[in-house]
Amino acid sequence: MARVLVVDDEEPFRRLLKKELSRKGFSVEVASEGEAALKLLKESAFDVLLLDVLMPGLDGISVMKRLRRDPTAPPVIVLTGKATIETAVEAMKNGAYDYLTKPYKLDELEIVINRAYEFGNLKYKSQVLQQELVRKESKVEFVGGSRQLQEILALIRKIAPTDSTVLIQGESGTGKELVANTIWHHSRRNDLPLIALNCATL
Repeated sequence: MARVLVVDDEEPFRRLLKKELSRKGFSVEVASEGEAALKLLKESAFDVLLLDVLMPGLDGISVMKRLRRDPTAPPVIVLTGKATIETAVEAMKNGAYDYLTKPYKLDELEIVINRAYEFGNLKYKSQVLQQELVRKESKVEFVGGSRQLQEILALIRKIAPTDSTVLIQGESGTGKELVANTIWHHSRRNDLPLIALNCATL
């Protein structure tokens, strides 16, 4: 089920769109202006963003300009009742996936949302594959010849082929992720992606 965030300053429109899209099977949240939308996007993950252009405070174009710096931002579908060529061009320049004018046809909007959702999934998969390609082609190499390092490398060679869970401990900056990378490179699952999570951000 795609998660959709609707951003529009008209309360009846937000309420109607939430009701209709929920009936179509989407999970829908709403925001009345740009700052509130950015706050929701920071707190939760959304698959598609439906965004009005003309709003008090932070308008839709300004929201898109901020989101362009965020690689995790969802695809943006612009919905506006005051369509002009200038705003359409500006929206597309700033990364809008599509541009629709009000009044819209609900069936058409549903199709565009589903396409944007699929586009977002493909974009995410492409990013993961690119990261994995860089990881696979990068040479994993420890620098040093101390007895302690040799013991760690011997342990890595011993545990890497097994299916055991491994806990890597150490101070910040001592190379825990490098150890994890080396274990993965020498494991039987190195044809699958290694996903690194920053627990501090969670």
